[in-house]
Amino acid sequence: MIGQLLRSFLLADTAIAALADEVAVGYIPTDADGDLQVETYIWLSNFSEEDSLTFTNGNGGLTEYRFDVECCSTSISEAKQLARLVKKLLQNYGPSAAFGTVTPTGGGAIPGRVAACYITSKDDTYTAINSFINDDITVVAQDLTIFADDSQDDIIGA
Repeated sequence: MIGQLLRSFLLADTAIAALADEVAVGYIPTDADGDLQVETYIWLSNFSEEDSLTFTNGNGGLTEYRFDVECCSTSISEAKQLARLVKKLLQNYGPSAAFGTVTPTGGGAIPGRVAACYITSKDDTYTAINSFINDDITVVAQDLTIFADDSQDDIIGA
């Protein structure tokens, strides 16, 4: 569910929403032929989730979520601009701050909360997933770490 909260949080920013045609969690927005449906988008992939455990009482209550964040565009300047907007929004976000909303099946909107966010640029060894889709795509990749209460993952139908 943290992916949906992240998507909601990014789209709530008016500058990001105005520039990005899509914020995709775990999929690349393509049509049936594999061609891109949009020109500028953010691709999110949750590649790690680790519970924070303590020696005294087991679960520490926070989970560390790691995401690949790829800001993609057919325009180099738009990809860079989108990456700057994402980094500005997420860098050092928190503590215990509101973080998007999700609407579970049959229920009202539920706000998410995070303890902290940290985002850094990927190094030169990172291979961007979206660069395989289309040679005309410029990808600016970042590494996002979010610390949040893992009980948010227990919301059914979100």
